[in-house]
Amino acid sequence: MRHALEAFPYLSLATLFGSVATNKAHYKSDIDLAVRAKKALRLSKI
Repeated sequence: MRHALEAFPYLSLATLFGSVATNKAHYKSDIDLAVRAKKALRLSKI
């Protein structure tokens, strides 16, 4: 995940949580990701 987020230098933190993070995901699972930006952004920028 760290490598993928290097493309977004305006993010200061990203946290993976939920079933993927706890290794309990299945084929219908989504990916839960919380992010913190260094400053206010538009959602379309992420």
